[in-house]
Amino acid sequence: MKKRTQEEIFSELPLYCATKSLMDNKTIILKRGMKGYYSAEAIGFHESAEAYNKRNNITPAQIEAMQFGSMFGWGVPGADPLNHNERQ
Repeated sequence: MKKRTQEEIFSELPLYCATKSLMDNKTIILKRGMKGYYSAEAIGFHESAEAYNKRNNITPAQIEAMQFGSMFGWGVPGADPLNHNERQ
């Protein structure tokens, strides 16, 4: 697979997605292009991660890519949603 530009990758990711923290299973918010995360509780976010992502048509591949990007940087292959398999 051809290496894609950051612009190409970002065009296929939502600005935000919700997921669960790997450390304590609390809901966190990830922002495209940002390392780290926001605590959902701290910013007054009260919707479940699943409901938010479903309502915004965010796929599992996009969530996984955003998790990789937020943890390891946005230039790694894992930050590209095309490198993840869609799971039902």
